[in-house]
Amino acid sequence: MPLWREPTMTKETFLKELALGLTNLSQEERRRVLEYYGELICDGIENGKSEESVIQDFGSPKEIAASICAEYGRTAPRKPASSDGQHIYASKEPVGAIILTAQNLRIEVRENAQIETVQVLFSPLGNDHVAVTEENSTFSFCHTITMQPFFWRDLFHGARSLILEVPVNFSGSLSIQTCNAKITVDSLHSIGTGSFITSNACIFITSTVCRTLQARTSNSRLLLLNCSGESCTAKTSNGRLQAEDCRFPTRLSLHTSNSPVRAEQLSSNNVELKTCNAPIHATLHGDPRDYSIHSHTSNGRSSLPADWSFPGQACSLSAVTSNASIDVKLVPE
Repeated sequence: MPLWREPTMTKETFLKELALGLTNLSQEERRRVLEYYGELICDGIENGKSEESVIQDFGSPKEIAASICAEYGRTAPRKPASSDGQHIYASKEPVGAIILTAQNLRIEVRENAQIETVQVLFSPLGNDHVAVTEENSTFSFCHTITMQPFFWRDLFHGARSLILEVPVNFSGSLSIQTCNAKITVDSLHSIGTGSFITSNACIFITSTVCRTLQARTSNSRLLLLNCSGESCTAKTSNGRLQAEDCRFPTRLSLHTSNSPVRAEQLSSNNVELKTCNAPIHATLHGDPRDYSIHSHTSNGRSSLPADWSFPGQACSLSAVTSNASIDVKLVPE
């Protein structure tokens, strides 16, 4: 006769039981705890573990909730670190690549004419773990949060910030990734490959030159303003995607869902504009005769032909949505 096994706890069940034990916290505090554990489960699965294994490693959700409530209930919330606690993490030599990953931290990326090597400005709290390496001309900065009971109060401050500064002559690759927090990139002038990824927060990239640019988020807005390079892919969901004065001759792809795509003064030989349940509005520099065109919508009008293609056309334009209109104009330069 087979031995009885306790039913496997799913992510949904774990978070539900955890929430039931957090009744002493405010609604916002409960939301932050649940988002954090949800993110940990997803990270574990992405790293090759099963959902069941990740949840088993946490232990009982009731015990976790009791520990959080007991610690947070008896200790006054800690004030954010002052500028006096700011640390500078710098590379020893100029590098050709930068990899920066963080959890729940706003990230600002900017140039600094006064420095010759990469540096990160950050004020860590007790539950922050930072690992910095430099090898093979690559500078890596990895920030994670260790949620020990003593440090649960730090979670309720909201998103904190980290600043990455690069020398003005930096022309290598740049990979930035965080979660649940905003990424801001401003006035970078010679990036080779740039990847900027977050979730549940906006991305703003302005006045930046990047040969190959990738920007991706979810459930929030994505803005590209006065950006240029060779190719660009920008993607979000449930948030407005806006691009103005952007020049990427090889390819420019703008995708979102359930929110508008609005683009002004674009310049590219291959343009993709895509959303659903929301309109597309764009102006593109170019001669309409040079572009093969595909457009599609439902329950809405389109200013573009459904399919327009002739021999010898070297450029392409695609605009697709549903339940909304498409208004795209090609304006000769």
